[in-house]
Amino acid sequence: MPPRRRQGRLRHRLSSAIGMAASFNDKLMLRVATAISDEARAKYHQAVKQNNHGIYFGHKLTDSIPAAAALAVKNGCDLNCGCTYQHLGTAVEQGLITEKEIDVALKRLLTARFKLGMFDPDDKVPYAKIKPEVVA
Repeated sequence: MPPRRRQGRLRHRLSSAIGMAASFNDKLMLRVATAISDEARAKYHQAVKQNNHGIYFGHKLTDSIPAAAALAVKNGCDLNCGCTYQHLGTAVEQGLITEKEIDVALKRLLTARFKLGMFDPDDKVPYAKIKPEVVA
């Protein structure tokens, strides 16, 4: 087995063992969760500082933001929380994606939002009754 693959398995086994041990000890679980959270946050903040975040910046898969937006939608990324998808109009004009392809993504996105009750009054949505302190 190639060294890279062995390393991945070892890392997985180690993290599984740590997770298993932590699940029986509330204080340890909190420390493990905090360490994981801090690590993820540190990587995110480093990416933000270097402007290497989002669908286009940092990845260098395409030559332009409209091309990155088109590529993302064509590969199943229906939602962008950043500002890349505002360039989809330009991508359509450049022939990088069709409106029909965008419609497919939009249909999936809106279907999910309707199922979650995002367009209904809060009193009709069971998820709205979940208190933030339970989720966080």
